[in-house]
Amino acid sequence: MNIKELLEKYEIGYPACGADCGDGWVPLLEQLIQDLLVLGWDKDCQQVKEKFGTLRFYIGVGSDEIYKVISAAEGASAKICEECGNSNAKCKGLTPTGGWIITLCDPCRAKHNKKKTT
Repeated sequence: MNIKELLEKYEIGYPACGADCGDGWVPLLEQLIQDLLVLGWDKDCQQVKEKFGTLRFYIGVGSDEIYKVISAAEGASAKICEECGNSNAKCKGLTPTGGWIITLCDPCRAKHNKKKTT
């Protein structure tokens, strides 16, 4: 399942909220959505994206508990490969070509860097 399909599955307003991150975070996002729904979240999603190497999940209004759950998921994303979902990833600095800060496992980082330099 990709991010778009996940948001559609839970009727989270795709494409309005966007889905600008890799599919490796789909399991993390699905767990986040399920946890938020249990807490009474109204499915008002403003934006889903990667920023500075980690997940950003912006909503309208929510309780303190909802925001704590979102913050925990955003923090957890720094150790999950955005491309393949490997949990041994590292959020590292810029790519060799000066691109984005991204969270990738070593094999995906090597593939990403090879693509960027060729």
